[in-house]
Amino acid sequence: MSFLKPNILLFLCFLLVLSQACKHDEKTNNGKVETVFKDTLLSNKSIVIRSVTNDQKALEYVNFINYSYFNGTNHDGLSEEKMNDTVKFTLDDINQPQILEIFSFGDSARYNTRIFVSPGDSIIISVKKGIDFIGKNGAHYNFFKKLDSANDEWSTNKYNSHLKDYKNLSQHIYQRRQRFFNDYIANNQVSADFIDQVGAELKFEYLYNLIAPRAIPVESMGWNVNDPEFLELISKQSDIEKDGFLDLRDYLGPVTIDDFQRPELLNNDYFKRSLVSFIRYYFAGHDLLNYSSENFKTEQEYIQNHLTGDLRDFALTKLIYDYYKKGFGQGKSDKPLMEKNLQEQISKVSNLSYKEELKRIKEDLDLSGFTLPAKVNFDQFTTLGNDTITLSDILKSTKNKIRVLDFWASWCAPCISEIEKTVTMRNDLKSFGDLEWIFISIDHHKNNWTNSLRELKPFLTSEHQYRMLNIEKSGILEYLTKEERETFMIPRYVIIGTNDEVISSSAPRPSDFEAFKNLIDKIKNR
Repeated sequence: MSFLKPNILLFLCFLLVLSQACKHDEKTNNGKVETVFKDTLLSNKSIVIRSVTNDQKALEYVNFINYSYFNGTNHDGLSEEKMNDTVKFTLDDINQPQILEIFSFGDSARYNTRIFVSPGDSIIISVKKGIDFIGKNGAHYNFFKKLDSANDEWSTNKYNSHLKDYKNLSQHIYQRRQRFFNDYIANNQVSADFIDQVGAELKFEYLYNLIAPRAIPVESMGWNVNDPEFLELISKQSDIEKDGFLDLRDYLGPVTIDDFQRPELLNNDYFKRSLVSFIRYYFAGHDLLNYSSENFKTEQEYIQNHLTGDLRDFALTKLIYDYYKKGFGQGKSDKPLMEKNLQEQISKVSNLSYKEELKRIKEDLDLSGFTLPAKVNFDQFTTLGNDTITLSDILKSTKNKIRVLDFWASWCAPCISEIEKTVTMRNDLKSFGDLEWIFISIDHHKNNWTNSLRELKPFLTSEHQYRMLNIEKSGILEYLTKEERETFMIPRYVIIGTNDEVISSSAPRPSDFEAFKNLIDKIKNR
């Protein structure tokens, strides 16, 4: 096992604030780097991107995010060839026109934009003072760069306790972006696919910002990010802005499930996010969203009755994924229902990225109820006092208690955020006397670990602080990643029961207090 460099991970974590996960990745080079370009006969499902820059670092870590994958990740079929200051990227298996997200960072700047591409495209990226795209379909490639430089108000749009004001501002932002789009297609030569896909991106970007208001502050950046659960919670409160209960239909407008009968948009990030959110918080009509068996069945029934084909496959897979992430299926009472649906969906779904995600969940679920294998007991850790201790000794010192193994690192911004946000909750849970929090750092360097602990002193005690030694040969990391997996995502929370059995190999984030507490309650009531 090997890690991506910490500074790269920190940047990735910053860009992925919503998902907030840092990656321990074995595959550090997706392609072959050579000194000369080869002549390559491309299939019509490939695109070639040549990049030139005066910022060499910008070419070292370029990411192409493909949202046709289940959760949107770096494109799989990516190869590289390098010569001097130019790198040629070949992206295979681009099956249809779609929007990719590109980001990189150099010595003095970060570069991030979206780009509309089609199979067979040949593109030149110039990364100098900014990022520019050249090619026969240049108008396709440069749209989002020009749009966001002229009108990038979503990042500064905030919910500030007045939903009507928030909606009005959101409407104005969408209308301005829509006008820019209309002017752009009138003055540039673009394809029908571009008009369809990019127009949909703007529409569903707007709808998602309505149903998931930007209500989560990112204090260090001065802006807010989307909260997909916000409307469901606030709609149950009275005295909304002194106007009584919130009428979601009035707030969201005339949106119906027919607006989402567009399977060709399953490679579109905002369409997929909006589809799930509107089903969960609007169309399915939950009285209270608590990730229960009843709500799971309600949402499942709605999807099965209203969606077909690829749309249904995606929505049902996302239902299983989201509920599992909230702890559903990790208790004794709801595990059989989750296992049944997992098995059925794995056998039915044809999309490989959906199937792989379902199999990962099944693998995680299969770990629960069993004691850790003997080989993990010999994993070694260092204490703050420079003593060496095994995992077996750590677990023995907390025997007869529920243990939460908190895997983190000094370079993982989401890990730090979780530690800071959950100090009160951890203390409250610990006060019951039957739960212990065990922090396991996967920092390679001791000084990074101890310096980070010093900065986190207001949020942590020195008790149960350990740093993993010999990470590449760790038995527990290998066990939790089922060996064949490429990544170990942090932060990660593994719950070990009083009899040393694995209760949850991937528990909800503690900052998701209700979901985490519900899981702990399920464990106590087993």
